Amino acid sequence: MSEDSSRNRIVPVLVPMPAERPYSYAVPDGMAVGPGSIVRVPLGPREVAGIVWDTPTDKVDAKKLRPISEVFDCPPLAEADRRFVDWVAAYTLSPPGMVARMFLRAPAAFDPEPPLEGLVFAGGEPERATAARARVLELARDGADIAGVVTFHGGLGTSLPAKAGAVKASVLVLNGADDRGTAGDVAGFKQEMDAAGVDWQFVDFSGTVHCFALPEADSPPGCVYNPLSAERAERMMRGFLAERFSGRD
Repeated sequence: MSEDSSRNRIVPVLVPMPAERPYSYAVPDGMAVGPGSIVRVPLGPREVAGIVWDTPTDKVDAKKLRPISEVFDCPPLAEADRRFVDWVAAYTLSPPGMVARMFLRAPAAFDPEPPLEGLVFAGGEPERATAARARVLELARDGADIAGVVTFHGGLGTSLPAKAGAVKASVLVLNGADDRGTAGDVAGFKQEMDAAGVDWQFVDFSGTVHCFALPEADSPPGCVYNPLSAERAERMMRGFLAERFSGRD
């Protein structure tokens, strides 16, 4: 694709069809594409995934062309891969679009990962511990119908321990090993979880105190942001939630 074609807002797109060459599409204002970009384009009554190619475009007014619908948020197809498609098509006398299908067989893979829903307790009691707010903190213990709960430097003590078999959620606790606020409750929390038959994990981060996941926390010695522990904890949370919410609507 030449610079002129970019300025004219027309690009060739190779679609997974038995066509001898790419089709020309208009690029909407504000959309950035280049050779190798994976895009979604209208094709007849439906939309398909295609690849922006680097061959000359039709000499036609962009206003007369159908526009690209979407650019997928994924790396573009490398030039070496595009040349491979051209070579295979020429060598096997196959339409290049049919060869390009090998890169486009699962267009859903180009979509961003769907957001994961979960309950995360960032730690610390609210300023006004109203009944409603206290209820939120005790959701897992009360047997709320949720798949998973994650706590970052959260309080562990309770006056209403979980009953055996009542907790439906899996629980991940991400705790600072040097958090003096939770130190006295750790052993009791673990015993409570075991007695209630909960699926739980408890992770201690060395050299880490309360508030470790809050970037604005700077009240040593007891409440200090720890970027390394925060990053590790976030990765663990994402893995936990991906496991707990995989396949759920």
